[in-house]
Amino acid sequence: MAGYHRQKLILSLVNNFNEYGGKAQYVAWANERGQSLSSDDDFFTNSVVKEYYKNHIKTVLTRKNTITGTAYKDDSTIMAWELMNEPRCPSDASGKTLQVCFLNLTLSM
Repeated sequence: MAGYHRQKLILSLVNNFNEYGGKAQYVAWANERGQSLSSDDDFFTNSVVKEYYKNHIKTVLTRKNTITGTAYKDDSTIMAWELMNEPRCPSDASGKTLQVCFLNLTLSM
């Protein structure tokens, strides 16, 4: 419907906050699978968590719009992809952890 109304979308792939699961949910899933993680910030450094996130991104990118049949990655209605809404890593105020995580993520996709 957005395309019909000539609107463009920014699709956020994960939320920093817990309202919609967010990075804390990925950490919780990893803990349920035997990882010993103590902080939501482990989202940015733990290989299991990062693999879960990559799988989520691949699923979203390849999902087909049920109305148009277009894969999301090819849908011109999606103007931009946001790797995370309002990313924060309180355990590293320098921002380097975020930069390394997202740079490596984009290079691996």
